[in-house]
Amino acid sequence: MMNAYLMGICEGDLIPGFRVESGDLKMLNSRELSHKVVFFFYDNKTTFPGNNEFKANLFLEYKALTAPEQNMIEIVQVIDCSEALMLSRYFWRKSLVQNSEKYGFRIWGDWNGHLKRDYQFEDNLSYLLVVDQEGKVIYSLEGSFPEIEIKEITGLVKGIISDDEAR
Repeated sequence: MMNAYLMGICEGDLIPGFRVESGDLKMLNSRELSHKVVFFFYDNKTTFPGNNEFKANLFLEYKALTAPEQNMIEIVQVIDCSEALMLSRYFWRKSLVQNSEKYGFRIWGDWNGHLKRDYQFEDNLSYLLVVDQEGKVIYSLEGSFPEIEIKEITGLVKGIISDDEAR
């Protein structure tokens, strides 16, 4: 069941712009994601492992897509790193790099907490936003993600990318 309201972002809203940095110092901003469907996950260091089974099953659905379909989708996992002190940032960065290698996609850090603030995300909750090619939130979950939602999400995304391919 879709959440109609996710903190400060409602389904149908355009996502606020953002800029995040990976553990290996790569940068990503929201403009780079235009024309892609985005699976946008936001966690902190304690909530990150909480929905791993859901994410693994969702990624299986992603990997079952054709290469051109996969190219229309971006997976963005962001961790709230705003509590990292200058002295501990090395270890946070190292952890992001190790987890990126472990999970097979780059994990980004919200180092200044601006993304969390602008999206009005609460501490100690996990978030999933599915964002269409125009930057509009089309699906949202918070807290624990129920497995049953995967079919609805993948159906929605497949519909979007098949419509896009038909154009």
